[in-house]
Formats: sequence, C-alpha cells, structure tokens
Amino acid sequence: MDKSFRDAPREIAKLSAPRPVGIVSRPRVVALLSQALDSGACWLAAPGGYGKTTAVIDFLEQGGLKQGESAYNWYRVDTEDQDVARLFHYLTLSLDGRHAGMPVFGPEYADNSDDFARLFFRAYFSRLAPGTILVLDDLHRADAPGFRRTLAILLRERPNTIRCICTSRMLPEGDVADLVLSGQLPVLNQTLLEFSPAEARNLVAARSQSPSEVSDISEARGWAVGLLLLANAGMYYPLSQTGLAGGVGLREIVGRYFLRDIAPEDQDLLIRLNVLPEISTELADAFLGSPRAARLLVRLQHRQLLITRDGPGGAAFQLHDLLREYLAGLLDRRVTEADRSRLREQAAKVLHEAGKTDAAIVLALQAGAWPLARQLILECANAVLSQGRRASFVEWCNRLPPDQMDGWVHYWLGVGQAKAQWLSGTPLCHRRRTISAHPRPGQIP
Repeated sequence: MDKSFRDAPREIAKLSAPRPVGIVSRPRVVALLSQALDSGACWLAAPGGYGKTTAVIDFLEQGGLKQGESAYNWYRVDTEDQDVARLFHYLTLSLDGRHAGMPVFGPEYADNSDDFARLFFRAYFSRLAPGTILVLDDLHRADAPGFRRTLAILLRERPNTIRCICTSRMLPEGDVADLVLSGQLPVLNQTLLEFSPAEARNLVAARSQSPSEVSDISEARGWAVGLLLLANAGMYYPLSQTGLAGGVGLREIVGRYFLRDIAPEDQDLLIRLNVLPEISTELADAFLGSPRAARLLVRLQHRQLLITRDGPGGAAFQLHDLLREYLAGLLDRRVTEADRSRLREQAAKVLHEAGKTDAAIVLALQAGAWPLARQLILECANAVLSQGRRASFVEWCNRLPPDQMDGWVHYWLGVGQAKAQWLSGTPLCHRRRTISAHPRPGQIP
C-alpha cells in the first residue's frame, strides 16, 4: 500500500483537492450545483475538459458550504479502486485520526463485499462532522459492476447530515442509475456544464494576452479546453484553422498546442515523466536523474498544464488527461519497445523506493520486468491479502508468465483463497494458519 493508517491523509494526493488557481467563477453553475444538492447528492457528467472538477472547486470556494460548515472530504478515484478493498482503505485514511474502530475489509468479505460496504459506510459517515461534503472525483476511472454496486450502497447509506458530489465522464449506470430514476441523484450533464457565451467571454478575457484578437468563441462550443486554446492561441492558432471546431483530431491538436513552446529536449523529458502515474519534484528528479525535471514542472505549472494537489509532503502533479494521452502516443512513436520497457522498469523502482508499491507493480507488469514484478508482489503479499485485496493480488499474479509462477507465488495465492474461505464453512483446524510472516527465501511452503 502507498501509506499506512498512521499517515496524514493530506499527504496522499488522491485525498487532496486540486489547488484552486486561476479559476473564473461561474455563478450559474454554482447555483445549479447548490440546487442539485438539495437532494443531498448530485452527479456531474461530461467529457474530459468540460470543467467538472473546476466547477466543484468553484462551488466550494464560492459559498457551497452552508453557514457553519467548513469540512469536505475529497476522494479522487483511479482504476485501482475497482478493487473496492482499496476504496475502503483510503476512505478510512481520509478520516484523519478518526478511524479508530473502523471496520477492516478482511478476506472473509472478498466474495461478499456488499454486506461489508453497508457496515463500513454507516461507520464512515458517523465519523464525519455534520454538514461535511464528500466529493468523489473521476468516477469513470473505476467504472465496473462491483464498484458501481459499492457506490450505490455509499449513496444509499449517506445520512441527511452529509452531502455528496460525484463527477464522471459517464452518466450513472447500473445500481447508481436506479437512484437517478427515483429522483435521489440529480444529474448535471454536459449541456448544463458547457460555458455560456458570457462565461466563455469572461474566461477568454481572463486568460488571453490579447482578448481582442481571439477568434469567435462560438467555435469552442462551450468546451473549457477549447476556450483555453482560444485564449492562449489568439490570432496565432485560431480554431478555424486547426479543425478543432469540427471535432477532428482533438487529442493531436491539443497536444501540439500544449507542446508548441516547449523545447525539444524538454518535450523528451515530459514524454518520459508521463510514464509516472503521478509526478512530484522528488520523484521526477529521482526518475530522470536530473534537476531539469523539477524546473520543467515549475514551467508547466506556470502555463497551467498541471493539476496540482498540495499536502505536507509537498505538491503532487498530474498532467491534463488529453495531454497525457497525446504524450503516451508520442512515447510509442519515438521510443523503441525495449526502451519503453526499461523506462517503465526504472519508474517502477523509483515508485517502490518512494513507498508507492501498488503503482510500482502495475508499471513493472507493463514493462514485462517479470523478476521485479514478482519480487514486489511477494513483498506486499502479506499486507495486501490482510487488507482483503485478494482481487488485486490475483490479477497481478495472473499477469506473471509461467516461469515466474513458482512455489512462493502459489503459496500466497493459496493463502488468499484459504483466508476467503475461513469464515464460510472451512473446518476450524484450517483457521489456525496465519500469514503473519513471509516464508524464508529458499524454503518451499
């Protein structure tokens, strides 16, 4: 796991709200959010670049918290939250010292997470101060049936004293969609989140060096990223000449624009930094072995190409999704497969040294660095299985080639399966076996 329960949650980027820098307030959207939250929860749905997260930050900054309220918990969802044990773990961390006595997702719940979810969320919400707003950002990243069921349980167990804002690129589906149909979860969609002409003019005026030279803002069709392109490009890169208005090659157009003022050698640094799921100055310097990386992050932040989350441990950065996708394509085109694998293996080692073992395992598997991946999987096996995260562990092991599936891997797979069965009818004599210690190297279990 990335952190222990003793660590302050705001040292973890996924539990930190993005920094509100340069936001152009939109009272219309703030009012819509406030009205939607009268039901206690709402869902913002729009494609990437429409300003969902920014709208929530604006709402919180501009009086979204009612009189007497001061608290909100921010949770940024990622793909690994499809293993709901990870969701429970980090939500517990978000309680910031109030987690004593919280239910722990043990292996006995691995095949019956719904019952645990009800138990967990009742305990979780009871520890939040009345009036707290829970923000669940980027829900599309963990869109899977099991996660959707857990999310629906969270929303159903939410007491009237707590409000919840959900953001996603997708409309609610499955069990969550039932809440929409019953009127318990209002949805603010792309049409409502698009910038109105007046809002678009305000954004362009605030961001452009030469507002009078900006092309017709209607060409951006209310898309925040398109408006920022207009604001920054002005007369030099009008959308009518790029094809952006017709929706042709958006990723390529946005990527080329973002990189146009970045020197070729810095572009190469950025392409390699993009291998990291999350960037800090310390990780960047350790990964690339050069202080140039940290200086590049400062320049990118100045150009507002980074999403920034602060914590006592320092700032953590993420590139805009559209830019990440474009850079990943450049990596595939410019770097050989062998060099890409070496790059990901090096990133995995740096992440492991920083205590981010989950992310390190994912990168090691992507790199095909099988000995490293196996080593990391076995090192964290005890902790992961003790947290009930059998689904993640099995998935990692299943991606290893046959020659890496030795006795140690099968041992921990067996332990995971045994723990899941202990409270479901397995004879008591089998329950005495524990996983308190890793087997000694060279000793076949």
